[in-house]
Amino acid sequence: MPYAVNLDWTNLQHQDSTGAYVLKSSTDILALLAQYGITPDKEIIVHCQAGVRSAYASDTLLGLGFTRVKNYTGSWGEWSAAKDTSGNYIYPISTGTNP
Repeated sequence: MPYAVNLDWTNLQHQDSTGAYVLKSSTDILALLAQYGITPDKEIIVHCQAGVRSAYASDTLLGLGFTRVKNYTGSWGEWSAAKDTSGNYIYPISTGTNP
């Protein structure tokens, strides 16, 4: 998806002393998000393959006070499969770092 940022939802977690995966501290998560240009003043639309894992990320952002967060439930599965009656992709697909 053009202009998408690749930040896996598991990067919001760390392994605690018991071996369980838990959320990082809000300070650590906000610093990580800032490295990717993800800030509370922007509209953030999270997605994954089918909108399930991205729900974890959207809930985390909402919990951190981000107010303009949406979870694209169709996610990549819907985006990449959408074609018109001629078989052409409806939505733009880009690769690499430049959309």
